[in-house]
Amino acid sequence: MTNKPNFFAKHKEMLFVLVFGMAVVAVLTAQYRTTGDAPQPAPAPQPSSADAAPADGAEAIKQQLAQHGYTACTPTIVDFYATWCGPCMKMAPAMEAVASRYTGKVKVIKIDIDENGQLATLAGVEAVPTLLIIDKDGNIGRNVGALSEQQLETLAARLAGGE
Repeated sequence: MTNKPNFFAKHKEMLFVLVFGMAVVAVLTAQYRTTGDAPQPAPAPQPSSADAAPADGAEAIKQQLAQHGYTACTPTIVDFYATWCGPCMKMAPAMEAVASRYTGKVKVIKIDIDENGQLATLAGVEAVPTLLIIDKDGNIGRNVGALSEQQLETLAARLAGGE
């Protein structure tokens, strides 16, 4: 009579991985329950509630943007994009339409992050598309993610003075 290995002996590595994985899930679940650090879904981008850029870097950003046509007297939308970015390319026609509609009231500057990596880093761009929104007082806001033409229109109207 031959001695066949039992199921546990035959599959001990797989069972170890399974038990270890279950233990990790249990520990993480317990941690989230006690600390409340469970990941939360990111809110949808809101053009009217942009996060402010760090104050210490704001002047340096504006100085660099001056090389791309930024002037302090005109509200500006700076579109950091990449040619390989699908959402950037999808948003481009809407951005051009808004730029055309608000000529002289809101300046639109497009910055390719692959050609201007140092400026993108200085501006804290970590994802594209990212919009820097500079109001008439020079305050810098930020919006990460693509916006619809209607959202861009609302943003430009607010910058232009509430048209």
